[in-house]
Amino acid sequence: MDVAFALKEEPAGAGRATGRERRPQVYEELKGILVDDLQMRAEDVVPTAGREQVGLDSLAAVELATLLGDRYGVEIHDYELLEADTVADIADLVAERRAAAPGATAAAPAPGAS
Repeated sequence: MDVAFALKEEPAGAGRATGRERRPQVYEELKGILVDDLQMRAEDVVPTAGREQVGLDSLAAVELATLLGDRYGVEIHDYELLEADTVADIADLVAERRAAAPGATAAAPAPGAS
């Protein structure tokens, strides 16, 4: 796990504890998707990297939104991914949506996900 991501904390009582607890795992899963499925360079995918640095353009954002929906049953729009400043921000968004999803469980991929 990248240390910089683990250091990103929110103040107590920020109302997102469930998502915050899952962030490191969600980041690792997101990194896997970016590297394995979207063919981004692993060394570029670090929490502090901006989406441009990892190569997340508008087409890749559409693909990522689709993959996240298929694998985790969450709805994240491509424009939301493009508004994120860093990879860590994208992971935060995914963690929040997964925590809020009906029937959300401990960050397990949807059945059939590879």
